[in-house]
Amino acid sequence: MKKIMGAIQSVLIAMILLAIIGTGVILYFQMSGETPEETEPVVNDVSMNDMTNISISENSTSISVNDIVNIKIPESTEHNYTANILTKATCTRDGAVQYVCTDCGDYYIEPLKAEGHQLTDWVVVTKATQEKDGLQRKVCKLCKRILEEEVISKDSVKDSHVHKYTSSVTTVETCTEQGVITYKCECGKSYTESIPATNHPSRQTIQTDPICDKEGSVISTCAECGAVISHDTLPASDHTFAAWEIVTKATATTEGSQTRTCIVCGHVETATIPPTTSPESTHKHRYASVVTTEETCTSEGVLTYTCKSCDDSYTESIPALGHAPGNWIVTTEATETSTGLRQKFCRRCGEMTQEEEIPVIAPTHVCNYGTPVITQQPTCIRTGTKKYTCIDCGNFYTSSIDKIPHDINSQGICSMCGDSFN
Repeated sequence: MKKIMGAIQSVLIAMILLAIIGTGVILYFQMSGETPEETEPVVNDVSMNDMTNISISENSTSISVNDIVNIKIPESTEHNYTANILTKATCTRDGAVQYVCTDCGDYYIEPLKAEGHQLTDWVVVTKATQEKDGLQRKVCKLCKRILEEEVISKDSVKDSHVHKYTSSVTTVETCTEQGVITYKCECGKSYTESIPATNHPSRQTIQTDPICDKEGSVISTCAECGAVISHDTLPASDHTFAAWEIVTKATATTEGSQTRTCIVCGHVETATIPPTTSPESTHKHRYASVVTTEETCTSEGVLTYTCKSCDDSYTESIPALGHAPGNWIVTTEATETSTGLRQKFCRRCGEMTQEEEIPVIAPTHVCNYGTPVITQQPTCIRTGTKKYTCIDCGNFYTSSIDKIPHDINSQGICSMCGDSFN
């Protein structure tokens, strides 16, 4: 029986191959150890749809097309993916999950949708009292972010308390940001007022003059925060050449050469001198221009044209530039008893172009300044500042604190700033 089954399997394989290429299939079986019996060959057109069930009996020596068993053709290998979370999704941000085939390592990545906030019920943060409102909030159950906030009114509570406020600077003002003064009563009620930004009170200007073909600049910066307040460009000027110097004299048949040097940057320009018998000896002038006198805000300059081959020259005037006023600069602050003064200066020459009087500040009351608050601790390389604030109106002023001495160790190095004093 085993031999019969082996023969059947061989024939089935042959039949499948013949069916694929569209040919007939001929089956021959010969039983081992028995007298061979000649059977009629079975020839038929076989398609994959004809591969239906086959039944094989021990006494059977032939197989017809209708008896072919179901043959399972191996399917192509599929990926076996497992998921790994690369980035968890949050309330507001998508995450990412990576699918990796455990067999071949193939992978792909898909996003995880953000889950969205999940609000809690109202949670009382501060109960309302007779003196102040309360506060309640709704937060996200997942990320704990505050999503809604609502004041609990104190209107239902009668208030017989007389507030006595004390003030303190809770946020120090800067050049560009307002500060905050907080007024607080011993009962817990408080309110705030803003402190105007100082608007870069201390400024410095650095000017770099132009050199020949390089532009100059005028930069105004804040001495406290380092911010650039204005940045103006000074136009580059042409080279300022000295007189031509003959390097090689011309002859009747050969050219000569001459050079001239910029007295500012040292740039050298070279020109030829035509032969003395050349028609160019009665040459036409070829002029090159040089600014021999720079124009200023109030005076004209001089532009000199000089022939490249001879000393012939002529000049033209360059119109004065005119002043370029900058921003207002307060040179004297107004007080309650005296006027102040503000001025504008030319950004090119520094000359004052305009000034205005600042009116006297109307007095309100005599400030009662308390103990100063140190707003910036002094160091060994930088002065500190302290602020005096009126306890009645909140008016304030600042003063500097001297630098502290360097803390120099045995190696001659300051332990605070790192400077060496060897």
